[in-house]
Amino acid sequence: MANSEASLCQIRAHLAQADEKHVQLQTSRDEIARLLEAAEIKSKLANDQISSLNNVVESLNGRISSMLASRSWQITAPLRVLQRWILGR
Repeated sequence: MANSEASLCQIRAHLAQADEKHVQLQTSRDEIARLLEAAEIKSKLANDQISSLNNVVESLNGRISSMLASRSWQITAPLRVLQRWILGR
């Protein structure tokens, strides 16, 4: 009888340890889920920012292309060459 009581106490101790580990694992899982959600939010914000900056770059490249193709830019090209020659660039 004492032997079965000791075994029962051991089983209860193991169950208590298992319950404690279970709670720790649930807490860890919840923390990981929270961190993952925060990372996903940051990733979406970063992707939105990248998209916005790509749009700005595309717009600026279009403006530069328009300027380089403009008649005034082509007409003043010799002046820019002369300026570089005078300044020694």
